[in-house]
Amino acid sequence: MIFTNFSRLQQGETIILYNEFPIENVGKIKYYNDDADASGFSKREFRWSFNNEHWSGWQPLTQKNISFIETYENYYFFLQIRYVLSGENTANVTSFTLNYINGNASPSTPRILTNDIQTQDASAIIIHDIIQSYEITKIYDASLLHGYSGSYYLNRSNHIGMQPISSVSGLQGILNNTIKLGNVPTSTSYVGTTGSISFDSSYLYICVSTNTWGRVSLDFTF
Repeated sequence: MIFTNFSRLQQGETIILYNEFPIENVGKIKYYNDDADASGFSKREFRWSFNNEHWSGWQPLTQKNISFIETYENYYFFLQIRYVLSGENTANVTSFTLNYINGNASPSTPRILTNDIQTQDASAIIIHDIIQSYEITKIYDASLLHGYSGSYYLNRSNHIGMQPISSVSGLQGILNNTIKLGNVPTSTSYVGTTGSISFDSSYLYICVSTNTWGRVSLDFTF
């Protein structure tokens, strides 16, 4: 299949060729032809859209790049080709032909086209110049961490383990000034080195010397 119905817009040293009406059922793009001068352009690039609103980023215009476009069975296809002259009247381009293979898409609800592209500055024809997202990556259990909700980690009874006192800023000074250590029952299985702390849902255990611990009742939160 061949599509040639591209309109032309020039402002200053920038020329835009674009299809105002969508190309339908583009399956695979084979190649393009244009009548651009062999030299005289400082830049040639293109971008595409499936709805004339959300666009890919601009890419260098090459046969390889344009043939890599994946339409993902979108029925409508829009293309903009931007040529930037290297100087005043150094080159010209008036036509563009797209050669493609029909796809297997079915028509979607026709879109009402706007005239934005005819009124915007050609150097900033953005519409919404964002990279078109073709494949949506689904994020599962985004609200969970290792399968647990936030309430699990906010429950102090689930805060267990051992870490140096120095890992809690200012804790050593608070303990030195406010806590009188008691003895941990001999049945307690905590082991550790001086300066370590451990805690469970009821007590904070502080190792004051090798394998000798003090215990403080917990009635505060970190």
